[in-house]
Amino acid sequence: MPGRPSTLKIELDEPTRIVLDGWLQRRKTPFGLVKRVQAILSLSQGRSFIATAKQVGLTERHVHSWARRFVEQGPQGLYDRPRSGRKPLFEPSVALYAVKLACERPDKHGVRSPSGIVERLHTS
Repeated sequence: MPGRPSTLKIELDEPTRIVLDGWLQRRKTPFGLVKRVQAILSLSQGRSFIATAKQVGLTERHVHSWARRFVEQGPQGLYDRPRSGRKPLFEPSVALYAVKLACERPDKHGVRSPSGIVERLHTS
């Protein structure tokens, strides 16, 4: 097998293999998670990191990172970590008020269309 040998060995017990196979069979498993599971299964069969990376379409570096996380955390380590995301533009109270207005009838506010509500927001 091409590729350098690694000290990181992936060995799967039967319950873990069942979990990973289940993720592969589910239709709603995120695509990135499917690639990571395929990589782990490939590594557990003794393939090198280079061969696995080519097979699943990831870089060797990423395959190694996911394998390390799998060894440290088990199957849960294959999920993406939460990201901080974009900071909100408005405070939650302002956003809730805007949603409330959008869900109400325009004539309740003395205007004929939703654009009238927006005009009122700009003037107040």
